[in-house]
Amino acid sequence: LVRWSDDGNIEYLGRIDGQVKLRGLRIELGEIESRVAEHEAVKQVCVDVKEIGSVQNLVCYYVEKEGYNVNEEALKAWIGETLTAFMVPEFYVKMDKLPFTPNGKVNRRELPIPEAKDVEIVAPETKTEQKLFDIALEMLKTEQLGVTTSLISYGLTSLTAMRLSALLQQRLMVVIPVAELLSHPTIREIATMIDSGQVKSTKVADIFTKRAPQTGDGATAPKGNPLAPKGNPMVPKGNPMVPKGNPVAPKGNPMAPKANPLQSSNNKKE
Repeated sequence: LVRWSDDGNIEYLGRIDGQVKLRGLRIELGEIESRVAEHEAVKQVCVDVKEIGSVQNLVCYYVEKEGYNVNEEALKAWIGETLTAFMVPEFYVKMDKLPFTPNGKVNRRELPIPEAKDVEIVAPETKTEQKLFDIALEMLKTEQLGVTTSLISYGLTSLTAMRLSALLQQRLMVVIPVAELLSHPTIREIATMIDSGQVKSTKVADIFTKRAPQTGDGATAPKGNPLAPKGNPMVPKGNPMVPKGNPVAPKGNPMAPKANPLQSSNNKKE
């Protein structure tokens, strides 16, 4: 949506469809708002992107229905039941009413910017969590991080998720797609996937262990190399172009005259 200014320039006002690009991902704000509006305790809702602590975050502004008391953590979990993790707002602001423009649309510029909330820092408990924790600190350049903290709220984007996936494959020998990292954006969730074997391993030992045949009781190892072909299938036995014998050449000489049966009979009488 644009408009002509008084000096003849075009002023960009924003998108009409409510689509935004956050951390390299395109998000429909209206889709999130539709999900929140389905909650029984929410009367009005508006979702917008605000910069909080130098990081762009999704913020959910809502108005409660009379007689209800919204539990924001429960609301967040409820939204996450149908939407992917990067579409779930990190911040929630309760309002008495939403600001509107004379045209009846929500005035997003008047929406307050929430303060950065104190997040409970949970220390790593397992070796896998500790390795992931060290990698995350190295990438995100922050120390205010715990294993249950959403990495998305600290700047995990589609690009940094690609880098994180490469580091995990290089250092921990596991393959985790970018989509899985964005859907499970906490260190504890990623560690659980690794320890439970839900992700592919690139360790050579693991690969050969899974493929090697059993040689214990009741099992026999194959003789030789099962992958090696027997003989060369490209070389035929013998030469099929050389016929056996000469089927064209007739037996005897077809040009030689046959014996005279009358002559042979006279010879017999004499």
